[in-house]
Amino acid sequence: MNWQQVGKVMIGTSLALGSAAASAQLAPVGTYPGTPHLTNNVAESIENYNYGVCSTFGSSPEALSCYHNWGVQRATSAQFPNGKVLLWTRTAGPRHASIGTKLGFGLNPPLAANNATQKDVTRLLNAEGIAVDYTEDINAFNNLNQYAAIIFFDGSREAMWNHGNYVVPSMAKSTSNAAVLESAKINLRNYMRAGGGFVAFHNAFGTEYNWPWYEGLLGNGNYYNHGGNRNGNARTAVDDPSTARIGGPGTAYTFQDEWYTLVPYPTGVKVLQHLDMATQTSSCNGGIPCYFDNGNPGPGLEPITWCHYYDGGRAWLTVLGHNGAATSDLTTASTSPGRAEFQKTLVDGVKSAMGLIPFCT
Repeated sequence: MNWQQVGKVMIGTSLALGSAAASAQLAPVGTYPGTPHLTNNVAESIENYNYGVCSTFGSSPEALSCYHNWGVQRATSAQFPNGKVLLWTRTAGPRHASIGTKLGFGLNPPLAANNATQKDVTRLLNAEGIAVDYTEDINAFNNLNQYAAIIFFDGSREAMWNHGNYVVPSMAKSTSNAAVLESAKINLRNYMRAGGGFVAFHNAFGTEYNWPWYEGLLGNGNYYNHGGNRNGNARTAVDDPSTARIGGPGTAYTFQDEWYTLVPYPTGVKVLQHLDMATQTSSCNGGIPCYFDNGNPGPGLEPITWCHYYDGGRAWLTVLGHNGAATSDLTTASTSPGRAEFQKTLVDGVKSAMGLIPFCT
């Protein structure tokens, strides 16, 4: 058991003590194979959590009641009539090469040549009539309701903290001894409760390990380890508007990534894509076994993309996105396979979380 699992067990213990009175959701048909349904009288475990908020998917009245359509006005413009998103790439630990040098303060600071992800996501979404604000400044979370979606792309660790230290002002982001260091986390939760959209890529699953609400937002799927950066087949699991341009169930394409192992794997969500385990070895970094299903070797499928309504908002999530080449301009040469398919999924996943196309039906 590594430190991430230890933290998960500790969180689960405190959650179980505080949520006995919470009404658990019944996971809809279509939950990832092998995952037990949540019922009111089933004890929680590392694979079977009740986060005390609504979490479901589908188009039934019951499922749609989990979404808070409160009529919040999101920003649009003549140039970008389809709205605006916030791209968050802040790290408080390891930093992926694809997001490049740490950004300066404020919205849309000057980008370095190696800030590939920020440039590419902006280009891809601008082409769809969607404006992008990119930032690593925690103060951006003070005005979230203007955005139709918040995108977490390759952050790490406790990136939502306002890492203040007013005792040593020269080290502080905020020199006020009245600073609320968790205000961004509060604002993100309130944003989702007001019908916001959330999109997670890759190491968003290596962010905020010790925040139970955020783990629920991720669908209870959490990073455990990963294999080497290698090819594998990403296979469509079910019909969904966000993967329709790739193809129906069973459609596969070769892609290159680190292929995260999830412990636990997502529960109570609609799995959209999975990794075909026939294209993988069972050894991850350091020779640790990969790909678990309730603690046992997986059944031949590993979820890599999924969606659900959560605490009033929409959440669309994928563990893909390690390689900077995956988002690069398709007119440029690359040895990274599956770029076109991944970029279609990226764009349509964001659009579904924004409500521009049907979500998680």
